[in-house]
Amino acid sequence: MNAFLDLAARRYSCRAYTGDPVRDSDLDKVLEAGRLAPTAVNRQAFTIVVVRDPDRRRAVGEAYPKA
Repeated sequence: MNAFLDLAARRYSCRAYTGDPVRDSDLDKVLEAGRLAPTAVNRQAFTIVVVRDPDRRRAVGEAYPKA
């Protein structure tokens, strides 16, 4: 339990991003953590789409302004 409390104490909310690309290995870890996270009634009602191309990202942003 101490490991969890230590982790909780060190957490932070990122307010700004550098714009540097995310390494594939890091992205894989984040996506796997999201896949393993619990969902309401284990519905797992989500889809994750990774878009790296700037033009396509802009198009997604225009199509889904709250994304």
